[in-house]
Amino acid sequence: MKHLGVVLKQLLIEQEMSQTALAEESDVPRNTLNRKLNVGGFTYDELTRIADALGMKLSTIIERTEALAARKEQDQ
Repeated sequence: MKHLGVVLKQLLIEQEMSQTALAEESDVPRNTLNRKLNVGGFTYDELTRIADALGMKLSTIIERTEALAARKEQDQ
């Protein structure tokens, strides 16, 4: 799950969007978003709203997360 947080943080940087803006757009409370970006535990509903707020398909976010996890696994 930590890889998902890394990918979401990368997307925020790429889109020049703050966590506060993402929280407002996705209707996920800012403190909840911050905690889940660092620890994990997003619900499907939250991820769907986050993907919509980022203007992306959820499947694209998941693909990027899986690719990152695979790279990290190879590095070990």
